[in-house]
This record gives sequence, C-alpha cells and structure tokens, in this order.
Amino acid sequence: MNALASSTFALQSAPRKRAAARLEALRKLGEMSEAMVREEGFLNYAQAGLLLNVSTKRVSELVRLRKLRQFEFLGRTYVSLREVADRLGEQVKAGRPRRSFGQRLSTTLKVVARTDAVQLGAEALPAKARRKRR
Repeated sequence: MNALASSTFALQSAPRKRAAARLEALRKLGEMSEAMVREEGFLNYAQAGLLLNVSTKRVSELVRLRKLRQFEFLGRTYVSLREVADRLGEQVKAGRPRRSFGQRLSTTLKVVARTDAVQLGAEALPAKARRKRR
C-alpha cells in the first residue's frame, strides 16, 4: 500500500523528479504512520464534523481557534481522532456561555438608560391594547 500511494503521489511531479518525489512521499507516509499512532488515528474534516455534530466549516474554525490540531500529509488535511474524542467527551453545549448576573444587570441598565419615554410608553402597553387603539 505504501508503494502504491507513494507512486501515485510521485506521478504528479515531473518525470525527472519522480524518483525523488517517490522517496519523499515514502518518507512522509512514514511520518504520517508515526503521527497516526501517536494521535490514535486521523479524521478528515467531514468525518470530524459528523462525530461532533457540527459542519466542516465549524471544524475549520475549531482548527483556527486551536481547539483541534491540524495535520497535513501528502496534500490532505486531517485532525486528530484523540482530540475529537476528547472534545466529544467534554459535551460542549451549542451557543454562547451563560453570562453572569452582573453582566446581565449591566446590559439591562444600559438598555434602560438609552430608552426614551415614548419608546418606554409604547412597550408598557400590552400588544393587544396597542392593536385596539389603532
């Protein structure tokens, strides 16, 4: 399998450089094999997205945010199966984290401070009462 994979990768290079490209591909496959053992396997973005129940775009974002590590071998991009399993075990909830009481109070006070009397009066009336007045 290594020779087959490396020879097809080597076919992408110029005929004069195929032997060197083949040796380079074999070396990279060896590195990939060692990294796969260390990381307990690799997943492409689509596979990681299925496991984490997120889109491939979100997997890319997790890589960019350094929540998952990216591995590139022979022109392909992977993430660590171990890191995906760890993140799956954390049971991260969707959405933003809940804000503290102080943060919520601060936001409420800012909104109230910026509200004018007309707007406050309109919001004080129930929706049904506003419809009847029209």
